[in-house]
Order: sequence, then structure tokens, then C-alpha cells
Amino acid sequence: MKFTPTILKTSLDMFITTSWLLLLSVSLSSCATQQSHTTNASSAIQSPQTKADPDHIQVEIINPIPATPPQVTVDKTAAIKDFGIAPNDLWERLIGQLHLYIPENKRVRRSREWYLKRPKHLKAVTRRAVPFMYLIIEEVEKRKLPMELALLPMIESSFDPFAYSHGSASGVWQFTAPTAKSFGLKINWWYDGRRDVTAATTAALDMLKYLYDRLDQNWLYAIAAYNTGEGRIRRAIRKNKALNKPTDFWSLDLPSETKKYVPQLLALTDIIKNYEAYGVKLHPINNEPQVRLVTFDSQIDLAFAANLADMSLTDLHRLNPGFNRWATPPEGPHNLLLPVSKVNQFKEGLDKTTPDQRLKWIRYQIKPGDSLSAIAQQHQTTAEVIRTINKLDSNRIRAGKNLLILHSVADPAVYKLSVTEREKKRKATKRGQAQIKYVVQTGDSFWS
Repeated sequence: MKFTPTILKTSLDMFITTSWLLLLSVSLSSCATQQSHTTNASSAIQSPQTKADPDHIQVEIINPIPATPPQVTVDKTAAIKDFGIAPNDLWERLIGQLHLYIPENKRVRRSREWYLKRPKHLKAVTRRAVPFMYLIIEEVEKRKLPMELALLPMIESSFDPFAYSHGSASGVWQFTAPTAKSFGLKINWWYDGRRDVTAATTAALDMLKYLYDRLDQNWLYAIAAYNTGEGRIRRAIRKNKALNKPTDFWSLDLPSETKKYVPQLLALTDIIKNYEAYGVKLHPINNEPQVRLVTFDSQIDLAFAANLADMSLTDLHRLNPGFNRWATPPEGPHNLLLPVSKVNQFKEGLDKTTPDQRLKWIRYQIKPGDSLSAIAQQHQTTAEVIRTINKLDSNRIRAGKNLLILHSVADPAVYKLSVTEREKKRKATKRGQAQIKYVVQTGDSFWS
């Protein structure tokens, strides 16, 4: 695609002349020229019913918030020079596939303004997205789904894998437990698939495609249903039909949160698609995998794995937030997301170990008055795990006998992102202060 210098309507000449002089003075001081991507509404896809942790990420607001989305063209060479976005940057790959129609209405405008007034929020979201965005884009492309869906974790969780809502939704895609299980995610004492970014991405895209097929192959319906449920969308459509009203998404009587949810996604899409025009800097992400999934054949302690990969335990856990405890589950999944640069070193170290060396086992002699549940609590495990390891038929134990107990390699307090340690931190936090980071119900922070 060839980019040309900006051409705006004659009716805007006076406004643009004033703005251009201001921008020119800034540009001359920085030796850069600011221009914008083309927004091509004619090629947009309308839904069938709508016939009427890096610290150097920089996200800044340079221009005033436009009242309407810019309809401009850009010299791509200038864009690369100004914003450091190379042709092989992952954002460019994503931008080239954003095609959903973005109407210019009050709901979209308000959402856009909210984001543009909060550059720190965009900065945090961008930082968290870096490890995972490539694999999400790959999965969306493989399924030939709208690329806008890759941005949903920004709305749902701000790309925080440990986010949870008051409705008990968890992970970057914010699944509730019943919905997660219905789309194949495992949830148990060891592991929560909702926080496993690779597994949850598969489940989320399965769900969105399911909703799309069930709701007249209308993506706005499907996205809204992801937030509020298929049944509520169907009821709203039936209600409007009965009243002889339009049944496009914008005309439906839906909960306030859902009315904001779709505009949030469209507004964020518009900002990313036209980042130069809005003066937003995107953190460059190379168009290549940042992490790779490494599979092995047995349970492994996360501290032991971090040592093999020569990385901090916290960094390893941030890439693998699905693991609730100090180790991968006995029954799997036996895999880890690792930085690409660490994969070979990890594999080489793992090949030199046996499954028994990857875990720590202790022998515990049962004392008078001990119970299996008390022993389990003392060693941060469960009675069921102890029963399974020791092949016990019940919780009955006898003083003097020995139990084999699986124990963390390091001090339990070192596993700061385990469920146990995060819960301790939450309880220790003083009333009125921030506790565990969470995502409130989507949209509440905008106008409530």
C-alpha cells in the first residue's frame, strides 16, 4: 500500500492550518514529521444486522483528542521515522487486518476520549501485552477471525493474567469457572486454565466463533454476548422485533456494561489503527515469537525450572500464571512458556535430569494426634495429593508410619505468585488499600 501526504477537507483548512503550525514547531525541534494511517470505511466489514514487564514503553498524548476519527493518509516512511515502527513490527501486522466498521457515535467517542486521556493505562496495557500478543495474533489469523478480537484482553483484563473480577472471572480473557470448563479449560488445585494464556486464548476464540455462528454471524452480537451472555442478546433481539424496532447492536436494550463494552473495543481499535493521528506511541514488538511453549514428560518444580532457564522465578511465573502452586500439576499440563532466548538452555539442562530430580520429596513421620488435613496444610498441599502419592484408600493414618510428601524446592514464600502467597498478601493488605490487582466489570470505570 502506498501512502501519500495528508489531504484534508477544505472546510477544515483554517483549523488544520493553525494545528499544523503548532505541530510544525514541535516537529522542527524533534526533526520528525507526524502523519497518519488511512482509515478506509468503504472497505470496512459491517455486521449483517447493522444495515442502517519492559519499562521503556512510551505512550504519550501529543495532539488534542479529535472530535471525529481522522480520515487521512500517510507516508509510511515518515511513520517509521517518527515512531520507530518498522515494517516487520507486530502492530503493523495487526493494523493491516483491522476491518470492523467503526461508527462515529457518542458511545465510541466517549470510550476513545477515556483512553486518550489515560496514557499511563495504555502504557501498562502495552507492557503486559508484549509476551503474548504474537501468539494471540497467530491464533486469530489461523482461524481467519477478525483481528479486533486480539485486542479483547486489553478490554477484559488490561492484559493482566492474574486479574479477577467481582463476578469471579479470571485471566486475560476473564472466564468464569463454569464457562471455562464448558470450553475445555481445566481448573483444579494445581492449575487454573483461565490464567494459562495459551489455553485460554484457544478457549476464548472457540467461544467467540461459537457465539458468532449462533447469533446470525454478527460479530457485534458475538462480542456483546461474550460480555453478557448469548441468552441476553437473543432476548434483546426478540424484544426489538416484537416492538418493530431495529435489531442492530446499537438499538438493543442491553445492560449498561455491555452497551459500553463493544464501543470500548471499537474505540481502542481506532486508536491503534490511527496511532500517529492521535499522537500515541506504540511500544515496538518484533513480528516474531517472544515466547515459546516447551513441552516435557513429567511434573517439575517452578523454582527448579527457573534455575534451568537462568531466569527469575517471578518472571517464569508471570509467563505461566496458570500454575497455582510451586510446581506443574502431576497430571499435566507438562509445559512452560519460556522466552525464546531461554529455550535451548532450558532443554539442555532438562535433558540432564531425571523426573525425580525435578521435584523435592520428604519423608514425614506421623505423630500422635496428626490428621491428614493438618499435615497437608502444614506442607501446603492437600489431603488428596498425599493420599494419591501414598496410595491411601482413606484419610485414616497411624502414628509412627511415614508419609511421602511432595514439597517445594525453595521456601514457599519465594513463590510469590502462587495462589497461597497471593492470598497471604491480600489478607495482609490494610483495609482501604489496593489488594490483589483485579479488573472490575468491564466498562464500570468509564462513566460510573
